[in-house]
Amino acid sequence: MRPQVLRVLCFAASAMTSSFALADPTKDECIAANEGGQDLQRDGHLRAAVERFASCAVPACPGPLRADCVRRRDEAQRVTPEVELMVFDPEGRSVPSLEVRIDGSLVDPLPKLPVDPGAHVVELRAHGYVTVTRRLELHAGDRIHEDLVMRRQTPTGSTARGSAHDDGDTATENAGGSKRTLAYVLGGAGVLAIGVGAVSGVIALNAKSDRDDACRGDYPACTDPSRGDYLKDRDGRIATAGNIATVAFVGGALLVVASTWLFLTSRPRPARAALQPWQGALTTGTLLW
Repeated sequence: MRPQVLRVLCFAASAMTSSFALADPTKDECIAANEGGQDLQRDGHLRAAVERFASCAVPACPGPLRADCVRRRDEAQRVTPEVELMVFDPEGRSVPSLEVRIDGSLVDPLPKLPVDPGAHVVELRAHGYVTVTRRLELHAGDRIHEDLVMRRQTPTGSTARGSAHDDGDTATENAGGSKRTLAYVLGGAGVLAIGVGAVSGVIALNAKSDRDDACRGDYPACTDPSRGDYLKDRDGRIATAGNIATVAFVGGALLVVASTWLFLTSRPRPARAALQPWQGALTTGTLLW
């Protein structure tokens, strides 16, 4: 009989504990939940606010208060930011045993994660894969969508090859930066040369205009084989300025073309740790890499 009595007492205690746990909130508790949810919402803790409003959006709370809790709960849910992460391996398959942490806390690896507004650090971890870290700055109502590729970790025996590959990437990036710098220098020199050509062209045209004006008048030197000193000076200016203008224009154009080619061929490659993020029409958050 004693074992049976003990089982009955345990069952009764369990039933009493459950009844207390599931007891309906009192009116004062409903009011406190509504006010506490508003405080949390003002402080930016939207997820906690949703839970508080949900605790007073129950039939046991007075009708008007319950309706207000339902309205506030729905509003807090609507403006709570969401981060949608689609994570794949290099072959496009899902990553097994994926672990998602937000600000160091482990969360369920759901496609859409509700997150409070503010700055956050999201970490993606999986055995055998390189950890991916993203920094997000979220505002109320933001919807972030990002496709990410997690690279597999390099085996120990391949460390030297991986290091050499990374060194090659670094050298390539440095070379690209040098080419861009040279492109800027050549572009600036080309623009300057074109400016010199324009000024020289104006000088040549003015000198030609002066000579033509002199020859249209009764100027004996216009027909004199030895020509006058004035006309010789005008002809010299025309020839010199014209040559400078031609060389400057051609050289400047060539420099600009070379600068454009260097700039276009020096674009850095996208990061290998992730695909470029695609953001949907509702995306308004700021991604900080």
